[in-house]
Amino acid sequence: MKYCKKGKHHVPAEGFNKSKKAADGLQSYCRDCQKSVHKETWPGFYEENRDKRVENTTQWKKSNPEKVAAYDKKRYETIKAQTPYPVLPDYKEVVFEFYGASCMKGGSTQDLTIDHIIPIANGGEHGIWNMQVLCRTCNNKKRELDQTDYRPWPRLLDRKVA
Repeated sequence: MKYCKKGKHHVPAEGFNKSKKAADGLQSYCRDCQKSVHKETWPGFYEENRDKRVENTTQWKKSNPEKVAAYDKKRYETIKAQTPYPVLPDYKEVVFEFYGASCMKGGSTQDLTIDHIIPIANGGEHGIWNMQVLCRTCNNKKRELDQTDYRPWPRLLDRKVA
């Protein structure tokens, strides 16, 4: 049993998250109390500090190009390893050429990216039939939670239909 400083109650050690900094290896708040603190403090933080977070991330990427390149390479290798067929090195150009060089959600022509409709993190494949063109802003908002298909003719390249 360990004492929770927030809730002022005793909880089995399994009810605490690990902490490398703590002497006993466990955080001082139990998981339930951490959830309540998180719900109280986090919801507005993300939006209130968006500009500052974007600026810090951009600055970090500019000052750490080797780490960004290593991350991108590792991500590409992970995608390549999960794909049971060859990945075309110019797949981005193929998708841009086929769908056009504008965001399929907002219509922007700036800072375009390739979006996986069903994210790879959720079991989606890295194939052209699972890709669409989105600007970085729309792609970041979509994240892995949303599987919206913005393509005007989504079933044209649907591998299951073809």
